Amino acid sequence: MSNNTNKENGTNMDRREILKGLATVPVLGLFLANLWRKMRRDTLKKSNLLADLVQEKSAPAVISGLSDSRHLNLGIIGYGGRGSHLIRGAGFATKGWTDTVSENARKNKLDKQFKTYMTQEDLNCTLVGVCDLFDVRAEQAIDASKNEVRSGGKPKATAKRYRHYTELLANDDIDAVIVATPDHWHSRITMDAAKAGKHVYCEKGLTRTFDEAIKVYDEVKKT
Repeated sequence: MSNNTNKENGTNMDRREILKGLATVPVLGLFLANLWRKMRRDTLKKSNLLADLVQEKSAPAVISGLSDSRHLNLGIIGYGGRGSHLIRGAGFATKGWTDTVSENARKNKLDKQFKTYMTQEDLNCTLVGVCDLFDVRAEQAIDASKNEVRSGGKPKATAKRYRHYTELLANDDIDAVIVATPDHWHSRITMDAAKAGKHVYCEKGLTRTFDEAIKVYDEVKKT
């Protein structure tokens, strides 16, 4: 009886530790995203108040350079709504998007979306690989990979399209991947990316079942 209780307690502890570790991935991302949104709202409020009081003369945005040793080659797997949003956060937006938001900013001085994009930190990365089943989305991601509108930015290479995500993962030049596919692909692609030696950012939910969570945890721990 005592042995069985100890075994059950041990199993529960193992599960708790695993879940605790996995929980930090989406929670930390959500925390940072919400923090960024709050800081952005506060900044916009202040800048809007100042805009009514003074005439602002801003210099063109200059993106500071980082050393090549810290450069990352990115791949995107799934370029839908979330994928395009995440890639913009990494510094890659389609020409259609930048044209639209720049025109919106010209018409409305309170619209800061273009300014926020133009002045965001240079993450010193290049989008070199794209995988999406839909031709239109893949072409949009390729367009984003080579669209450089920021003063001081580096010329951007054209990303290569891959028909299957395993082909993208097989490219040794790709350091990290963003997984923004439908949820049922998340755990499988994350595990395959870890096996391929890639850094992985995966949209939530990372897994759908407890068994999947165990498998992802074990695979990532190995690498």
